[in-house]
Amino acid sequence: MVPGAAASKRFLGLLACAVILCGGAAVVFAWTLGFSAFTSYSYALSAAGPLPRPAPDFAFVDQFGHERRLASLKGRRVLLHAFYGSCVTVCPIVIEQLHDIYGELNPEQRRGLVILSISVDSTRDTTGRLADLWREAGASDGWIMARPADGSLDTVLQKFGIWVFARADGTINHSADLFLIDPSGRIVRVLSPRADSEGTRRELEKYL
Repeated sequence: MVPGAAASKRFLGLLACAVILCGGAAVVFAWTLGFSAFTSYSYALSAAGPLPRPAPDFAFVDQFGHERRLASLKGRRVLLHAFYGSCVTVCPIVIEQLHDIYGELNPEQRRGLVILSISVDSTRDTTGRLADLWREAGASDGWIMARPADGSLDTVLQKFGIWVFARADGTINHSADLFLIDPSGRIVRVLSPRADSEGTRRELEKYL
C-alpha cells in the first residue's frame, strides 16, 4: 500500500471513531439532560422542570379518613415528601428529622406550615396505619400523613420530580427530597435531607 493511501485509511478510521463517540456523547447528553442527571433521582427532578413551578393538584385521604386536595392547603406553606410505613432505611430518618425540625420552629412558623407525608404504598399504608404512624411521629396538628385517594400518584409524583420504583421484595425505592410549596401553590424549593436536621431547618427557615 502506498504511504498516501495508508494515511488516508487511518484518517478515515479515526474520523469514523470520532463520529461514533460524538454520537454516543450526544445520546448521553440528551438522556442526562446535559449531563446534569446521572441518577434516576436527579433525572426525575430535572425532568420536572425549573423552579418555581406550579405544584400539581391531587386528591388524598388523610390519617383521619378525610378526602382532601392539595389545593385546599393554599394560603399556607406545605412541605411535601414521599414515604411509606414499611420502610426501614431512609423514611424513618426523614420522619425523625421532620419531627425535630417542626418542634424547633416558633409558633408562628408552625401555624404557617403543613407537613404533608404522602405514602407510595397504598396497599399496606391504610388509613389506620397512617394514623398510627402520625401518633408515633408526635401527632402534630400541622402534620398530615396521607395516601392517594385513587390508589396511585404516579403521574403526579412524576410532575413533582419524585422517582418511585417498587421492587419484587416489597421494598420501594423513591426520592427522599422535601418539596416546599408556597402559599400560592408553587414549588419554590427542593431540600435534600441532610445528616443533621439543624442544617435542613436553617435552610427551610429562609422561606418561612
